[in-house]
Amino acid sequence: MTTVGMWANFIPVIRGIATGANLLLFFLGAILAVSGKLHAGDILVFGVAMGAILSRLQQINQIANQYQMAVVSARRFFEILYAYPSIAETPAPPQLPPGPGAVEFSGVTFG
Repeated sequence: MTTVGMWANFIPVIRGIATGANLLLFFLGAILAVSGKLHAGDILVFGVAMGAILSRLQQINQIANQYQMAVVSARRFFEILYAYPSIAETPAPPQLPPGPGAVEFSGVTFG
């Protein structure tokens, strides 16, 4: 449940940063374009660069999620691996009757 809580808090923060950065970029770019200090093409170049940077940030977000899921999965695996058997072994199990001990496969194909 800790993973879910962290993931639920982490995604909105990353998306909020991305949205805020884009809004700030285009707001400042519009102000500079109106004042004549920046051309429209410059805003477009900055927008593309910001998109590339923010896409990498979102990839880091995905890697963090996959890491958390791997840790939880490994913890579950080791819980099962180290669990005590639910059926106890008898101290003196009965002996198996003697038999041929051979196994025969007929009509079996692989592939």
